[in-house]
Amino acid sequence: MGDHGAKRLTNNVAELTAFLLALRWARTAPEAQDKPVLMRHDSVYAALASAGVYKCRKRRSKRRKALVEAAQEEWRLTMAAKKGKLWIRHVKGYSGHEWNDAADSLADDGRRGQRRYGIPEVD
Repeated sequence: MGDHGAKRLTNNVAELTAFLLALRWARTAPEAQDKPVLMRHDSVYAALASAGVYKCRKRRSKRRKALVEAAQEEWRLTMAAKKGKLWIRHVKGYSGHEWNDAADSLADDGRRGQRRYGIPEVD
């Protein structure tokens, strides 16, 4: 994540980064212009930290704090760009939910070093 990347690539760091990038896409992509956004998540931490509900613990590294602050800033920018039409909904992980299974598959690909580029699927 450039300047905002944490030194250790933990699950929380990966989920925060993914949430931040999804918000950025929702705000800037031509395909998403003038459309409301509902972001489904299985990471309560990433979603609520990005939305500013959860605060980063004081003992976290400066880089982790920077990542949380970047995600919160992206949340504010996206909320403003969407004129308040930005929502999050929790999806239980490993529940057979179509989009959660797709996200888990992409995460597994990334863990194996495979990269995918392109426009996210939007329903």
